[in-house]
Amino acid sequence: MRRFPNGCTTDKHQLFGPFMARLSGCIFQIDQGDYSLLMKAKREELLKQGVPDPSDKDVTKHITSDEVGRHCKRATRGIKETTSLIKALIDSLDGERGK
Repeated sequence: MRRFPNGCTTDKHQLFGPFMARLSGCIFQIDQGDYSLLMKAKREELLKQGVPDPSDKDVTKHITSDEVGRHCKRATRGIKETTSLIKALIDSLDGERGK
């Protein structure tokens, strides 16, 4: 994952950041048990801040990628699933659809 940007001609392209984020999602999966504990902790934090009964969407919106990285384990997906997801990502940005 860290070597992939070396093959890119520039990291200034407007789709570079979103592409790399989606590529990471194709390669790695977040431990759902850890993520649900993070959701629970974030919900409690929002309640203490005075947000009445935050929905799952509200809680997810307030979780940063830094928090996910600090509190949730990641694992690589299997070869077939990773290959399929990367192909779908490239297809989604190929040709007219990628403009």
